[in-house]
Order: sequence, then structure tokens, then C-alpha cells
Amino acid sequence: MFSYLQPIFNKTLINVWDLLKFMIPIIICVKLAEELNILTYLTYPFMPVMDFLGIPPVYAVVWLVAIFNGNYGAFSMILVLFHDYGLTYEQLTVLSLVCLIAHNLFVESAIAYKLGVKTSYIVILRVFTALLLGLIVHYFCTYFSYLQEEVSNILMQNTGDKQLSLLSIWNLADFNVQFQIWQLNIYTWLISQLKVVFYIFTVIFLVFIIVQILKDLNIMNAINKHFNVFAKTLRITRSNSMITLICFLIGISYGWGLLNEESSSNNTFKKEQSLKVVSFISIAHGVVEDSMIFIILGSNWWITIFVRIIWCFIIIWILSNFILPKLSKTVKRKYLYFK
Repeated sequence: MFSYLQPIFNKTLINVWDLLKFMIPIIICVKLAEELNILTYLTYPFMPVMDFLGIPPVYAVVWLVAIFNGNYGAFSMILVLFHDYGLTYEQLTVLSLVCLIAHNLFVESAIAYKLGVKTSYIVILRVFTALLLGLIVHYFCTYFSYLQEEVSNILMQNTGDKQLSLLSIWNLADFNVQFQIWQLNIYTWLISQLKVVFYIFTVIFLVFIIVQILKDLNIMNAINKHFNVFAKTLRITRSNSMITLICFLIGISYGWGLLNEESSSNNTFKKEQSLKVVSFISIAHGVVEDSMIFIILGSNWWITIFVRIIWCFIIIWILSNFILPKLSKTVKRKYLYFK
């Protein structure tokens, strides 16, 4: 057993270290931006966008937090704001879709860059598709008077006072108390980041084990065969369809090990294939865990999961079949990938 797991463990260590080398600086910069209150000033340009999507402008900070910090940060911010500003089911669903497609842009765009896809392209793709889907769902729900009721969720209704009392401590406390709270905040943040690293390592390790077992039992080919039906429509090769499926289900960061290994060792995961795979998983990943974060708040489950999945397939199908084939190699190298 040890001899079987040892090479997998070593491979996991290498891949997690490669991931952390560019994750840590980004995480530190994001934390500094939060501590220096830079996010507050960056929120203002996002307010008209929220208004355009039919969402109260104050919730712009939710999307901004999602962009910097991921969906769990957005989840917490919704709980804080809902106590005073409320939301309809339509507004919550639209906000959820925008956050689910365009979140954690700094870390996940860095992963895309590591795989040979330009950061600017991925950011534009994710933001554009997120806003367009949000706008479509907003107009659909408004036109058919669908999901127009106020959210009545026990979780949402019972959290605002606790958050506000914490804010009032900051306003009323003297410097020493504020510094102690700041120290506790940093300590808590460090512990949470270490937990994230351990969680990522554990998930990547388990993914490697499962994939290896599936290969040894020859089950991988059967799974690839079924998913390859969908992958073909996106012009993703069979050898890359399994990686796409794993990242689609569990997320980019957790599927990083397989992505990095495939990118380094497999000649089929180059340029065009890398672009298609990364494009797809950038706008559709972690469909189980991430979706549940917002569904438990009251986001409409079938729009949050199924409409989002269908939308992402449509976008990448159009991209793979109509846009990319018509672009010259010079344009692709200049704007899309650099491998």
C-alpha cells in the first residue's frame, strides 16, 4: 500500500507547491487590499452594473468580494447586507450566477496563465459571460413575473444583527481594543488559509488516488467514453475530457494537479486544446459545491445549476465551432494564448 501511495503523495506535493508559489503572493495582496479598505473604493464602479442587472447597488461589494476572495466571502457579505437591504429571489439568483461564473479571478486567472492562456482573455470571457447571463435571467424573470417574492430564508434573517454588533465594536472601541481585534482577525485569517492549503492538498491527493485506481481498473476509458460525447461538441479531445470533467465537478484549484501534469507531459494539451479546456472550466467549475453555497441562501436551484451549465456549454460551443476556427494563429498568439 505504501509503495502504491508514495509516488502519488510525492506528485501531490510537487503540484501543490507549484500552485502555492503563485497563490500565496496573490492571497497576501488581496488581504492587504481588504485591510487597507481599498475594496470600499473599488466598489463604486460596480454599483451601476448591479443596478443594470436589477440588483440593489449596495450589493456590488458582494461581487467584488467574490472576485477577490471567492464565493465563501460573497456568501458572508450577502448575510451582512440582507438584514438591512433585502433581496428578491430573482435578485439573489442573478447575483449568484454572476458570482459563480466570475469569482476568485486573481488566483484562477493565474492558474490559466500557468497553463498557457492569457489572463486578459480569461478575465474578459468570465466577466462578459457572467453579466450577459445575469442580464438574460433578469429580463426573463421580470417579463414573466417569476421569482419576484422577497427572500424568506431563516439563515438570511438571523445573521445581520451579529455582524452589525461586530461593526459597532470597531466604531466604539479604543485603539488597543481595535489592535487586539485586528490581531485576532489576522490570526484567524492565517489559520483559515492553512486550512485551505491542507484542504487543497487533501483533495488533490484523493483525486490523484481515484484517477490512478480508475486507470488501473480500466474504468477511466469507460467514463471518458461517455463524457466524450459532450466533449466532442466542444472540440475537446478524448485525452483531455476526463480532466475537464473533474474540474467541472470539483473546481480549478482542486483539479490543478491533473491540469498541471497534463500540461507538462501531454503534447495534446497545447495551445488550442489548452485554450478550449481552460475556457470551459473557467466559466463552469465546482458546479456542486459552489452552487450549494448560494442555493442554501435561497437562490433558485435549477437556474443556479442547470441554466448555468447549459449556458456555459453554449458559450464554449460557439467559441470552439465558430469563433476560434476563424481566428488566425497570429491573433490567437497575441490575444488568447502564448504557448
